[in-house]
Amino acid sequence: MNWYKYSKVVEKLQQEAGWKQDLLSGSVGACILFFIGYSIFEAAKKMKVPENEVIEALQDDNIVNQAKQKAEEFKSQTPQAPQAPKINSTALVNAILKHENLIPGQTPFRYTNPQMREWNTIHGFEIDKTSPRPRNRKNFIFLKNHDEVPQSVKTQFKKYSLYPQNYGLKPNPTLKEGIEVFDQTGSIGKITYLKKVFPDIDFNKSLSFYFSP
Repeated sequence: MNWYKYSKVVEKLQQEAGWKQDLLSGSVGACILFFIGYSIFEAAKKMKVPENEVIEALQDDNIVNQAKQKAEEFKSQTPQAPQAPKINSTALVNAILKHENLIPGQTPFRYTNPQMREWNTIHGFEIDKTSPRPRNRKNFIFLKNHDEVPQSVKTQFKKYSLYPQNYGLKPNPTLKEGIEVFDQTGSIGKITYLKKVFPDIDFNKSLSFYFSP
């Protein structure tokens, strides 16, 4: 049962105009709870009536019809519980890039040695070597096609999973370990941010769980 959705249903029942308080606190109220999703035991306990009274009330067609109608009203009026964002590689990469605060065409990858400046591609994506860029971003690799930036980052994480030894990672690295290699100076802030975006995320799961080859 969706306990978030119906946590205040008893209070709403008791405040509802047009229904007698003695009915709302008794077997009729329990019948409404039953049709909302409570078990007979739970409904009887909530309304503080014996289970057998609830069972007897459920044999009365008039009570059943009224209870079903009222239950449907509450189901339609009560807001749904917030849904946690779906966690997959695309959603993760988009969140990571948002945290990076990049400008168009910019990747999170930096030139770390002179040989890298001779590259024409990174992970198969063409590098932009001619477009002007801010001085404080000159050490970052830019792509000619901005739309390929997310895929380049996704490819990087897949490589962490497939070839961990090439990046100083142990076999079958976790998501947390991958992020720590990806962002060696700001991983704590990135992990904190991702936790806010994805409350159910498990950083101890393997990278392959989120970034399948």
